[in-house]
Amino acid sequence: MTKKREFSTCGHCGSPYPCAGRRVGYCSLECALRSRVRVAGPDDCWLWVGARNDRGYGQFRRFKTFHYAHRVAYELAHGALGERQVCHRCDNPGCCNPAHLFPGTARDNMQDMHSKGRWPADRVARGEAVGGSRLTEDDVRAIRRRIVAGEALRAIARQYCVSQGAIQGIAHGKTWKHVA
Repeated sequence: MTKKREFSTCGHCGSPYPCAGRRVGYCSLECALRSRVRVAGPDDCWLWVGARNDRGYGQFRRFKTFHYAHRVAYELAHGALGERQVCHRCDNPGCCNPAHLFPGTARDNMQDMHSKGRWPADRVARGEAVGGSRLTEDDVRAIRRRIVAGEALRAIARQYCVSQGAIQGIAHGKTWKHVA
């Protein structure tokens, strides 16, 4: 006895497609993407209007797999990326315009962010803002004065309940560089 094939209609293009008993919604990954992108002019950002993650990147699920919208848009236009990332020329994480996207490594992406000033210093925890910090900026200034006065690093470390290595880092300018 042959099982009757079930078909559903794509929510984007209207084409029938075999759904094997489960409702998928779209006939292809391309239709799943295009149904949630607002296409504008060729030089404009094409905004993702579906779900976004906490960093603003569009994402959707198809066949129990999560996909980043900008990555799917790039791969549909230019082919598979492999291990590389997709970077945005426009710096808009919700943009899916393939003309605004380019392939790169994690390093390329970080260099692009730094060169455009999108990695503000306040996003990096320093000094007292670091969760387990035992020292304050005032402590560091006092420690530096004591080091200059010639006090033993071990004695300073004991008083502040930190390692001698922590005091050495301050003494050699390796840590707490942001404190004047």
